Amino acid sequence: MNDKFRKFITVTLLIISILSAGIAVYAHSIPSETKFTQVTESYEMTGSLKTSALFTNESIYGSSGSMEYYPESIVKEIVGNYSFTADSGFSGNYEMNIGITYYVKDGKKSIVLWNETYFSEKGEVNGDTSIEFSIITSELKRRLEAVKDGTGISRVQQSVRLDFRAQSDEVSFEHSMNLVKRSGLYSFSNTEKTLKDRKVSETVRENYISGIEVNNARILYAGLSLSALIPALAINRNSISSRGKRNMEKGVMVVNGRKVGDRILLDSFNDLKKVYQLSDSPIIKSKDVRGDVYTIEVNGITYEYRA
Repeated sequence: MNDKFRKFITVTLLIISILSAGIAVYAHSIPSETKFTQVTESYEMTGSLKTSALFTNESIYGSSGSMEYYPESIVKEIVGNYSFTADSGFSGNYEMNIGITYYVKDGKKSIVLWNETYFSEKGEVNGDTSIEFSIITSELKRRLEAVKDGTGISRVQQSVRLDFRAQSDEVSFEHSMNLVKRSGLYSFSNTEKTLKDRKVSETVRENYISGIEVNNARILYAGLSLSALIPALAINRNSISSRGKRNMEKGVMVVNGRKVGDRILLDSFNDLKKVYQLSDSPIIKSKDVRGDVYTIEVNGITYEYRA
């Protein structure tokens, strides 16, 4: 292979190897896939309890009124309206229960003696619904006294809890409220609740380089880089070897010749000059039947050159 063609092939292979190696490095620097998230649906559900009371004494509040706190002693009936709304086209079932629990306190521990249902309603809901109920306070007191008589425990206490639940195939909404009796007043806890949520879908997309998946591109271009580099080195192995030898001899004085017994036969007069420079011994010129002979004696070794 002539030098020009060898150099052309070498340059071409090296360019291919370098470019392929660069692409392989780039392929390792990017993820093999990209994940995308998308909100497919968002929704908001709200539950709200509104109440009013009928009074036995009309001197101050009149016959009825809607307040946050109701005086226990003049309340005859509490009328409630619970509304549920969902802005995402909610479709499913609902259930509303008012339960009464009877218990006694033992230190900080509450011991439940009896549970009963005061009100219950079920049905279907599409988007929103409204439920009306009433709690007659005299009926609560009557039931409390009946449990006290039935258990023989005078310190039985009573709690009233309202539970609403709406559920579709995908989401559910739960709301619990309590009728609180404290300091001679009736009130309701946790009368408002809002639930917001969203559904998110995740999509995974493979990344590509030059139309090839990143994972495959990493392997392909790394292999292509090696495949181009190996033949480039192979066709230049003699040149690389010679350059290595020259680099090895660089900086030292090399004398070319061959050893025969205790004599070293030098290849040229320049090699003899190098021996002279190194040994600082005189060059002896003599003649024999074959011609002029130049020799240098160094430490029992004769360096000889024949013209």
